[in-house]
Amino acid sequence: MRWFTSDLLNFSVERIAIIGGDGVIGCRLIKFWRETGLEVITTTRRQTTSQAEVVLLDLASPQFGQLLRWRPQLAFICAAVTSVRLCETNDYLADLVNCQNTIKLIQLLTGIDCFTVLLSTNLVFDGMHRSPTESDLPNPLTKYGRSKAQAETIALSMQGTAVVRLTKVLSAETRLLQEWRNYWRKGWAINVYSNAFCAPVGIQQVVTGLSQIGMERAHGVWHFSSPDEIAYTEMAKLYATEFGVSLDLVCGIETTVPYLAERHAGLSTAATGRRFGWSFPRASEVVRLTARETNMINQM
Repeated sequence: MRWFTSDLLNFSVERIAIIGGDGVIGCRLIKFWRETGLEVITTTRRQTTSQAEVVLLDLASPQFGQLLRWRPQLAFICAAVTSVRLCETNDYLADLVNCQNTIKLIQLLTGIDCFTVLLSTNLVFDGMHRSPTESDLPNPLTKYGRSKAQAETIALSMQGTAVVRLTKVLSAETRLLQEWRNYWRKGWAINVYSNAFCAPVGIQQVVTGLSQIGMERAHGVWHFSSPDEIAYTEMAKLYATEFGVSLDLVCGIETTVPYLAERHAGLSTAATGRRFGWSFPRASEVVRLTARETNMINQM
């Protein structure tokens, strides 16, 4: 398995922008790139920022001038309205942030010869079929998925753009995993869906993979997913075992939420793997590695 390391320093990029640096992926990308010694600027919606390398940018009402004056050569767009529930109740906001203003930003970045990596989602598919490929046409079930699919289509019409569809990204900071650990510390059981599935990928693989795609200016659609799917109950049991938690504290329940119940979550990574020489770990390995990373952080 070949993954991106210090080879990136052989490329002629000096300035990198992380759009949406407050989230887990954005934060990890910032750390990764700053460790290379390259210039990194990030954006935030928080009005209180005073750091020179942090630009105020809200895609709901954006002002792009400050970011563009910095003239990044590579940008990662992590910012989005990702709550499926919020998108369902406010489709205007979902379209404005995830599509309209995201596309405006990509157009402006393309105009200064900045290659853009747009993060997307497996929810551009309806989950009725196993492992859709990178070339399959999106058929989203949710308003969130529709807003991202529309942005993908327009973004891909511009040569300086890559679209990366992600499944469930796991890290020590993943909110769901934090909630589980908090419950277990108190001796409480968690209720977990037994008929909902994910195909997780680890945060480190996501960050290094996104970075390689950006540095190679690899236009197209790319997929990050484990090769298999795992029920949330099974994921919780694996996670509990790594922490020495009794499996009695994992209770399976069923969901009736349409985009979750009995839907496939995995993506085919065949074309992505061939292009970059990658293979993605199985779901159980991703869960175990995430638990061990969490343990290491807690012990520091």
